[in-house]
Amino acid sequence: MKRTPKRISALLLSVILLASSFLSPVVSAAEGIYELTFDNIFVFEQWANHTRSGVISPNLTNAEITKDISAGSFTLTNNSTSEIYTAHSMGSNTGYYSMPVKPSTSYIFKYNANGTVTSFDTFVFYFDSSDAYISLDTASATQYGDNQWTFTTPANAAFIQIRFDNNTPGTYATVKDIRICEASVYEYSKDINYRTTYTYAQGNTYGELPTPIRSGLIFAGWYTGPDGTGERITENTLMTASSYSLYSKWETQLDGTISVATLPTKQTYTLGEKLNASGLSININYSNGTTEALNSGFYYYPQILDTLGQQTITIEYGGKQTSFTVTVKEAENVSVTVNNSTITASVANNVYTINQTASAFNRYEIHYSSDAYVKAIMLMGSTQEEFFLEPAEDGVFTGYIDGYLDGTTQTQISSITFTALDKEFMDFSLKSVTTTNDAIPDNLVYLSSADYKIGIDLHWGGALSYLEDLKNDVYSSVSKYGSSKITEVDFKSKVSTGFLYNTSDAVNLINCNDTGRLVQQSYYGTGSPPYEMGDYNGTPWNYNPVQGGNVHNEASKIVDLKVTENEIYVKCRPLDWGKTKEHITPSYMEAWYTLEDGLMRATCRFVDFSGYPEATTTQELPAFYCVEPLNNFVYYSGGEAWSDSNTRKDESSLVFWGEAAGANQNFYCNENWCAFIGDDADSFGIGLYSPGQTNMFTGVFSRDLCTTVSPATESPTSYIAPVDTFTFKSFSPYSYAYYLTTGNVETIRSTFKDVATDIDDPCQVGFTNGYCNICGKNEAATLTTDKYDLNGDGTKDSVYEISNAGQLHWFSDFVNLGNPNANAVLTNDITDNAPVLTSYGILNSDTS
Repeated sequence: MKRTPKRISALLLSVILLASSFLSPVVSAAEGIYELTFDNIFVFEQWANHTRSGVISPNLTNAEITKDISAGSFTLTNNSTSEIYTAHSMGSNTGYYSMPVKPSTSYIFKYNANGTVTSFDTFVFYFDSSDAYISLDTASATQYGDNQWTFTTPANAAFIQIRFDNNTPGTYATVKDIRICEASVYEYSKDINYRTTYTYAQGNTYGELPTPIRSGLIFAGWYTGPDGTGERITENTLMTASSYSLYSKWETQLDGTISVATLPTKQTYTLGEKLNASGLSININYSNGTTEALNSGFYYYPQILDTLGQQTITIEYGGKQTSFTVTVKEAENVSVTVNNSTITASVANNVYTINQTASAFNRYEIHYSSDAYVKAIMLMGSTQEEFFLEPAEDGVFTGYIDGYLDGTTQTQISSITFTALDKEFMDFSLKSVTTTNDAIPDNLVYLSSADYKIGIDLHWGGALSYLEDLKNDVYSSVSKYGSSKITEVDFKSKVSTGFLYNTSDAVNLINCNDTGRLVQQSYYGTGSPPYEMGDYNGTPWNYNPVQGGNVHNEASKIVDLKVTENEIYVKCRPLDWGKTKEHITPSYMEAWYTLEDGLMRATCRFVDFSGYPEATTTQELPAFYCVEPLNNFVYYSGGEAWSDSNTRKDESSLVFWGEAAGANQNFYCNENWCAFIGDDADSFGIGLYSPGQTNMFTGVFSRDLCTTVSPATESPTSYIAPVDTFTFKSFSPYSYAYYLTTGNVETIRSTFKDVATDIDDPCQVGFTNGYCNICGKNEAATLTTDKYDLNGDGTKDSVYEISNAGQLHWFSDFVNLGNPNANAVLTNDITDNAPVLTSYGILNSDTS
């Protein structure tokens, strides 16, 4: 079967194009390698081997052998049949790759070759914007050594493919240094190859960087973003991360001069502070006498002020320079309270030098004010502690030091460095620092009432790991006769005959088999750079902070803990599910657990400080895992919530959620609760209520395979996730609450109905275009039963009225989650630019 080469997806294309013009390091241990490919040069690194038949054409057989030439070359051989090597995408082993080109533009094609073949052919195939083949160019009888030839693209060309063809059996040719560039990119610095490799020690400066030359343009430096965006990188820039992407910036040669129009608003600094260019603008004074004002797009340096007195700041634009000066003073001295004593600390660029020795401590408290989200590094002798602060006028942060659960203490605070994360400059003040040496709590922390005993595991991020019913006589029993179901959890009065062989009346209802179980917070974020994907059982895994820990059963870090008579408060810094513990996330999860009349309430809060790109994804609110003997799923739907018209629905054959292909295990629960119970309709069970959430994703892993009276520690489990789709954002705190109760279905429903009556639903505050102003969830469509006769039979039908975008998305969820016959009418024109998602909740690559 033959096929015409197709262009790769828009998303993959954009990623590869970036690779053609940046430094792309690969780092291991303390040293690493990075490579530089100049702006506007395209380097192919994957080639596929195709056997052709007939004349050269864009139609090739589908027999691919990938040739990876990331090391610089590949060998073209031909022992029996003709071969064609065609360019593929860098880093990809599948799919043709088409390089985008400009129409009616001259390109230079360069490479080096050697071998035994007397000659071989190279081809450029042209395609239009619809991937239709146009024509080809060829340079026959290509010789060895450095080869260069120029081709000009047709007027309707949008993409090209490059191919090599060895048609002499028994010969070979080694091809290397393959690159293509616009003909205007005609010259490079004498000692720099088109690809230059550097070895560096992370934390050092870049050192000498290449300087490309382009006809009629001025090279204006390397930047971390395209077209001069992001940070400018110079020889003196510290390499503080393991990976950088650098883009070249180009400017037109200016015919005239530049001068300072307005000085920056801030003119006085402390040593080491960063220049604040707010208010700075320049004039472009053209040689024809005209003047143009410019307040951005120019470069100024130095940006870190390191000279006392008057320091000169140089401005560059269009190959021209001008300058101004600022005043730089010694570091300021400020008063800071440390352990109730006022000391003088020096401050420069938000680095507070304290140098205070204290008694051994494992906990610290920071009082501060800030108008930004902040990363802090506290130096304690030879070790350091990283923590994060939210904006606040009178902020308080308390945290345990790393390793405190294992008995680690510190005795000195040398300095604390505060860095703004969501803005370039911030207004920050450190008010006080207090240290204490707290007793190390037990790994399991409990809270009890007359109804329940609950517990959290400090080695699993403080996620809920224990819930015992004290108000009912509940037993866990093992079958005396080895029946198909070995373990049963139910009211003692309902324990089946033969199930009292081995019993326990202290039954933990929460599955705590590993870090991925429990009842816990888990949030799904981006998979886009600069985030580097994790791995979960061979599947690339998005950014996924998980309260319990990671896939390797490693624990999230406890940051703070407070236990009172009525409440457990815990704060953790979660791990990233698909990565090792060294990749602890820059985020915090908080949880408040309280016991109320007949139920347990948990309030959850999450804030991320990573700055990663936003991602619209599906979230678990929360991720709930209970003991598997409770494996019959119950919920209400189909009528008015909490009314007698609403219908109880039972699902007794749910399978493992990861193997539910073709089975609908999403259920619409219009009372926002559901439960897992035992075998009978009035068996004991545990219920989960998540206010405002109607979509429940559920399943049972290893049904009926528990074998002991302690099913909480066994692998089988029953799972529920109230799911909602919203945009995961850094620097945007998110919170929600959930409730747990136990009993039979009637008791569970009655308890949750009382909760629903009492709580303040944030979504009652108001909606904008159908999206809640507080939590962003979708507004429910309005059900009517007396307005529309859809089939003309003279009776009114049940029809949902949709008047805005949020209701439209709500109705879509409603239909997809088990209500395919629902009807709706649009009562308004609706404008919606919400993103289109894949089945995994990830933004489609071709969605704007």
